[in-house]
Amino acid sequence: MHRAIIFEARGQFREAEASYAKSREWRLVSIPDFKNQVHAPPESQLRWIADLNLLDVARTKAKQGRFAEAEVAARSALLARLKDQGKYNPLTTPFMLGLANILVEEGRYQEAEKLTRISLEIQRTVGIGDDTQLSAQILSQLGAVLTFQRKLVEAATVYGGTRQGDG
Repeated sequence: MHRAIIFEARGQFREAEASYAKSREWRLVSIPDFKNQVHAPPESQLRWIADLNLLDVARTKAKQGRFAEAEVAARSALLARLKDQGKYNPLTTPFMLGLANILVEEGRYQEAEKLTRISLEIQRTVGIGDDTQLSAQILSQLGAVLTFQRKLVEAATVYGGTRQGDG
């Protein structure tokens, strides 16, 4: 996976995509081997990492302008996480945001806004406050998506740190 990160940093997105895909494949193939180990990580953790690799594949496909393929990969990773750990889990939100980022690249701002708002709602529901780093990043992404849609008053509210309806 480290090779993939280096390829991506160098702008070699096709090579990064292949490397992330290979990392994912190796992770999935290794799951049965881990079952025989005494102190093995849980299978769900190994699948989570494999799904992160799939999200990386999606991101690198998007960077190559292959948005339809990127969306399919990102949706697949998100669906796998929802099936494995459910919606109300902070480990689900990065997958929603990854898909939202691809939708933004496609100009599908309303769908991206919806996913971003759901991510923020999950954070709040599980007790992660708006003052944490991840929630601040989600709020920033929401503000950007609102700005792209020219919903400037709503974006200003998000950037100002007050919840809509609170003020």
